[in-house]
Parts: sequence; C-alpha cells; structure tokens
Amino acid sequence: MGEVSYVEHEAALSFITPHANKLNIIISIHRVVDDNGLPATSLFDTIGTLDHLQSVRVSCDSALNSTILSMLARLPALQHLELCISSADFPKFSIPFHPGNFRYLEDLNCHHPTDSLIVATTFMQLTHALPLKEFIIDCDEYESSSLPIVMQLTSTLRERCQLGTLSSMYLRCWSGEIDPDLDVRSIVEPLLDFTNIRDLRLEFSLMLTSIDDDFSKRMIAAWPRLEQLVLLADNYSEAASPSRVTLEGIRALVACPRLHTLALSFDVTCNSASFAGQPISRAADLPYLRHLSVGRSIITNPFLLAATLSEIIPNLATFEWSTSTESSRDEIRAWEDFEKSYALCSKVRRQERGLPELEGIGECYGI
Repeated sequence: MGEVSYVEHEAALSFITPHANKLNIIISIHRVVDDNGLPATSLFDTIGTLDHLQSVRVSCDSALNSTILSMLARLPALQHLELCISSADFPKFSIPFHPGNFRYLEDLNCHHPTDSLIVATTFMQLTHALPLKEFIIDCDEYESSSLPIVMQLTSTLRERCQLGTLSSMYLRCWSGEIDPDLDVRSIVEPLLDFTNIRDLRLEFSLMLTSIDDDFSKRMIAAWPRLEQLVLLADNYSEAASPSRVTLEGIRALVACPRLHTLALSFDVTCNSASFAGQPISRAADLPYLRHLSVGRSIITNPFLLAATLSEIIPNLATFEWSTSTESSRDEIRAWEDFEKSYALCSKVRRQERGLPELEGIGECYGI
C-alpha cells in the first residue's frame, strides 16, 4: 500500500498500468484535463480498472464533471472519497443513477470555496443506500441562492444513506452574515433518524432560536451514543441570537451518558433558583460532560448561574464564552463575574461529593 500523487496524467498511466490488479493506494488527482483542455479520459479509464482501490482524493483545477464521477462510480471497492474543488463553476452532472453507484462508500469529504453544499447534495442523488459513516462539508462561504440546498442537504442524506451507519457529520459554511431564513432545526430534524450519531458539528451563519428544550430532549433520545454536539452560529455577529434552550434543556443534554463536548448558546435569563437545593449526586451518577461552549448566551445573574451549572455539571473542565466588539461593558462584566464564581463553586461541589480536585477543573475563558 502507498500514496501516489499524479500531477501529469501521462506519468500516472505509466505507473498504474503494470500494477493495476494489485494496488491498494490513495490517489490524488490534480489534473483532470489534458493540454487541449479535454478530459483526461485515458487516466480515468485506467483508474477505473483498479478493483482494490479504496481511497481517492480528487483535487480539481477545473469544475468537477461527469467523466470523473463516472470513473469513481466504477470503482467496486471505493470506501473513502475526498473532493477538493477549486473551480467556482457548478458542475453539470449527467451520469445516470444506478443502485450500485458507490455502494461501499463510508467517508465523503467535500471542500469548495462556495459550492460544497451543492456538489455534495447532487452527488448523493446519484447514489442509493450509502453505508456512509463520516460526512464532511467544508465551505468558506455560501451564496443566498444556496439556502434551498442547505435545507435539502440533510433530507437527501436521510433518503440516500443507511440510517444505522452514519456516526460523524461536520458541516462548516459561513455566509458572512446571519440569515434569518436559515433555520437550523430544519437542518437537524432529518438527522434524528440516524440512530448511530456520535459526533455532530454544524457551524453555520444561522439562527438558533428554533432549538428549544423539547428539541434538545428529542436529540438526546434519538442519539443515545452522542459524544460531541456543536451547533454554532457566528458568535461575533451582533445579529446572532442564542437558542431557546434553558437550564432545563442543559440538564437534559448533559444527562447523555457519553456526551463530553457541548457547544450551543443558551437562554439562561430564566430564574435558576428552582435548581438550587437539588440532592447531591453520587460519583457514579455524575455527568460525563467535560467541555462546554456557550457562545454569546444571554446571562442575567452570573452568580446564580455559576452555582447552578456547578451543580448540574460538576465534572466540567473548560467553559468557553464569547463576546463581540458590539458587546456592552455590562455583558462582558457579567461573564467575568461568572468566571470567578464558577471556579470557586466547582471546587465546592466536588468537595461535597467527596471527590478530589481535577486538574484544570473550572477553567473558564472568553473568546
């Protein structure tokens, strides 16, 4: 096994042909056209004969086209596919749908300056019952015309993938401004049917107000193996609004037995006094959550919040909060007061439970 990077397709052919029946390699295809600007058909035809090829990375200096997809679809053992598209032109796909297309594909990773969402969605429409385990979309920004594609993306995943295999999903797309029409709940809702989700990270310029306590409980019920949940808007935008998840929702989320990292802005303006005086949990019952990021959550009583969170999440090691250049001095001071109070409260909570102090416990820092 090895890795071969092909810049000139003629050189690729001379290497591949003698070993076509025994190679199991990672190929990085950089050049997809010949000197005349025509598809490098001979290269794709040769790669299509590699029956044992499991991993392919396509780095295109031109738009992804049907020739490349047809070649990839013919690879019977392909499990890992990475598409790095430098062209901003949306490709024209014309290969026919076939139930056998990409039938063993486990990992799909798409990078594109603007159109990763469109490329990935269109790609999946050419497949059926994908055994996808990991799905990554990395996009520098998206245009407003891509919004319907954002909404369609996870619905297409649900239609085209096996529901019991997907365990990790990462979508990162920034538009430069918060779009009030982009509803994160409509993106997450189709994913509730994927019962094996362990790692879900969505980083969009979007509104989080549709996420509330009830939806938090639905997520936990749908994903009992969840280990990391990240739902981030643009924390530096003044237009960014937190979710409507309250301390009740936080308690439900941290009860997930394997959850160690949670990033979600909360509405903690509600009176948290109802959580005071809860019975002290046994060490065996303590939540596993160690890392909490709350973005630009709304905070009104930092001292009561510190006492409450240290009770709900006594094992918390790091706590991240963020402000922007538009943040008021009162907002910044409230988080500074919380930081000091939480560090003290977390130590007291562990002493109450007869537990030793943990290195770094109660570490808080702003972003």
